[in-house]
Amino acid sequence: MALISNPYIFETALLPGWMYPCTTHEVIARLESIPEEHLRGLHAIGLKTSTKRDCYANARFTILPWPTIIIFSFPSSMELKMPRGTDPAQFRSECKVELEYGMEIVMDGSRLFITWTPEKLKRFILNHVLPHEIGHHVNYMTRKRNGWRYNPGTVASEEFAEHYARNTPHMINLS
Repeated sequence: MALISNPYIFETALLPGWMYPCTTHEVIARLESIPEEHLRGLHAIGLKTSTKRDCYANARFTILPWPTIIIFSFPSSMELKMPRGTDPAQFRSECKVELEYGMEIVMDGSRLFITWTPEKLKRFILNHVLPHEIGHHVNYMTRKRNGWRYNPGTVASEEFAEHYARNTPHMINLS
């Protein structure tokens, strides 16, 4: 499949001590395996520096001002400290997919940290996170076409995106 001219792919400048989990060229290569009709209406996909609000998110799909997927930066140390009081058992349960892709959980006293290798994080972002966010876009466009309200962040929205990421036939393993 030929890569479509839309969505626009961009990258913002990084802050010192941060890195992107993949490159814009790797995003473009990944999009070549996605059916064009699933990307229709998606304005942009970009790599953007993480903020305090987004420091625990890998990516985000937003519809305002236009449908856009943002993939966030990650600390160059490949380590992220979880908030105090994070329950390790509950965290493991909530992060099954990340653990399948090679994320490691490290306890330092009572504090929980997550660590990745650069290759495992890249594989997770390109093979799961990006398709998950595209799933949100497919859900949004489907609901919009049918005249239904899009409800981001709901259980149904997350289930749709997760099902899309895990079960869509176009999934390939980019190593």
